[in-house]
Amino acid sequence: MLLGTLNTPFLGDESRLFIKSSPMKVTTVFILREDRQHNLAVIFLPVGILACLLSFPLCPAAAEEQPEPTLSSLFPLGGQRGTTIQVQFRGKHLHEVNSLWVRSDGFQARIKSVEPIDEAAVQSTENGKENKSSDYRVIVQMHIDSSAPTGLHPLRLVSEQGVTNALEFRVVDQPVIVETDVPGHSAFELPRLPVIIQGRLAKSGEVDGYVFQALEGQDLSVEVLREPGGGLKGSLTFHRRPSPPEVRLALFGPKGSWLDPERRSRILFSEERSTSLVPLHTKGTHRVTRSGQLMLSVSSIFGKGHPDFSYELQLFSGDHGPVEKAGQDDPLGTDWLGRTFDREVGADWTSLLESRAPDENRGPPGRSVETGSAEAGGTIPPSRKRAIEQTTESEPNDTRNEALTVSVPSVIAGTVDGSGDIDIFQFQVEPGQGLAFEIETPEIKLPYFNPRVSVVDAQDREIFTNIHRRLAVYNSMGEEERYPRSLLPKVIYNFDTGGQYFLRVRDITSRYGGPGYAYRLLVRPQIPHIGQVVLEQTEHLNLVRGQARKLTILTSREEEFTGDVAFSFQGLPPGVEFLPTAEVTETPPHELADMPVDPELILPKVQKTTIILLATAAAPLTDIPVVVRLRLQFIVNGKPAAKLLVREIPLMVVRESEKT
Repeated sequence: MLLGTLNTPFLGDESRLFIKSSPMKVTTVFILREDRQHNLAVIFLPVGILACLLSFPLCPAAAEEQPEPTLSSLFPLGGQRGTTIQVQFRGKHLHEVNSLWVRSDGFQARIKSVEPIDEAAVQSTENGKENKSSDYRVIVQMHIDSSAPTGLHPLRLVSEQGVTNALEFRVVDQPVIVETDVPGHSAFELPRLPVIIQGRLAKSGEVDGYVFQALEGQDLSVEVLREPGGGLKGSLTFHRRPSPPEVRLALFGPKGSWLDPERRSRILFSEERSTSLVPLHTKGTHRVTRSGQLMLSVSSIFGKGHPDFSYELQLFSGDHGPVEKAGQDDPLGTDWLGRTFDREVGADWTSLLESRAPDENRGPPGRSVETGSAEAGGTIPPSRKRAIEQTTESEPNDTRNEALTVSVPSVIAGTVDGSGDIDIFQFQVEPGQGLAFEIETPEIKLPYFNPRVSVVDAQDREIFTNIHRRLAVYNSMGEEERYPRSLLPKVIYNFDTGGQYFLRVRDITSRYGGPGYAYRLLVRPQIPHIGQVVLEQTEHLNLVRGQARKLTILTSREEEFTGDVAFSFQGLPPGVEFLPTAEVTETPPHELADMPVDPELILPKVQKTTIILLATAAAPLTDIPVVVRLRLQFIVNGKPAAKLLVREIPLMVVRESEKT
């Protein structure tokens, strides 16, 4: 849906060829080699570049890549249904933006202004020259209809240079408070709870304060839904920006301490560091011991600030429950949760895996039913229709004699009750049978609950675990060294010997446990299927007319899947062609020095496919994005079978910029 347009006059292009003042930009790698015997340094140059240097006045500068409009942030990150708000977008190459693009119904928008925001751009504008590579601010007036769907919606801006990347905007039914600049050091007064707060840490050292009334005995909860630079699924990225900070929350009481009665005393404080490997949602809870006015403080660790650092948090009391659940939506339809601790294992999960597996008994492909699911048609083999048994763990079961017998397939629901607790189950396998073990942590998650799953045989020999270990070939001691890297939610194994085996579940440290340390463990026969399909560094496409664009697809082949697959695009605009290509696959150097142990048990095999999209010179230009669908199709016995919808991608055909 195209929302609103703005007839902005063309700002002009003062790009000229200054051979004497502008450096050459060459994509060729220069190799510097030192001759120690003769103290010489030799530079090897391609003949074409050497000739270009010799005839420097006659050689034009190398062509630059086509600049694309890119968004770095938006503020606020959400709004309430039935309201009209102003949304500020920031990014690069936004000088020709003319409309807002969103696929959902229930939005009306109008571009109010487009302006440069850095001092260098303002100065160049005053001198009659426009620096189009500078940062720009786009103000959009947007009305959210009362019928607009709640949840996350990807917003994009459209210009003559193409469509931007998407930033997610949350639509809710609850009241939304947008942080504004308050004179002095006054705090913003919240009307009532529950409430969602949209704020921004725009300056270094900035601290946002929110005051509200609380009653004695009231249970308060605060949770950061999105942090600066976080977004969901990596869609919010920073381009040459400071690294985004982590949000720090603090709750202050109604009165100060005996040291300083005028200064509020801190009663709840959170400053827990998270990393890209273990991302954490900043949150806290507090039971009010005395009625009065409390203040919530929001800042960043180390006092970082930047206009791109927007945040979204919710404040609610225990009797109302949370307003929103962080990370529940997937507006871009790109998530495959096959290897996370968050997916719900069970009968529905097994059916989803079966839909991503080819089957010779299925009929011709039908229509696609949803993202990530195979197209309808045919039946599931009888071997896959066996009912999944539901088993609940009960104590005592810490020894093999107390082990509960489970069948295959089955879902085991259990809890690590405390420190040292270990849950043991026994099961039977046939010779040559391949099983998959998948674990889910529905309540407390990593890094607080780290479930260790292992299988031992009748002689108490450990066969495998869900610990991802790697082998360091080269280290300081010059010896091969194995080290644990992470815990995995899934592991597969082929049992050469049939008989009785024991399954063990515990916390990896054996120190932690309690009511929230719950798990669900699915034990099932292996289902060879297609797992995650990643389109590398491609979330949208701007094809320059007369040029080609290379795309790389990484396909995870799960549980020894060995079938053939093919890729295709549906809905390409006129003049855009889809071409196969070939590429040399090289092993990265770090893979030679550091490799996984028993990768066939813990990691899927990944297939790399490279394709080309070509916009011919006669391809019509597009004013608004065209949604194209990337599909994966199984090939069974040499015939096309079911299809998977991999990704829906906004695509535009644009003209080559004069600067390029």
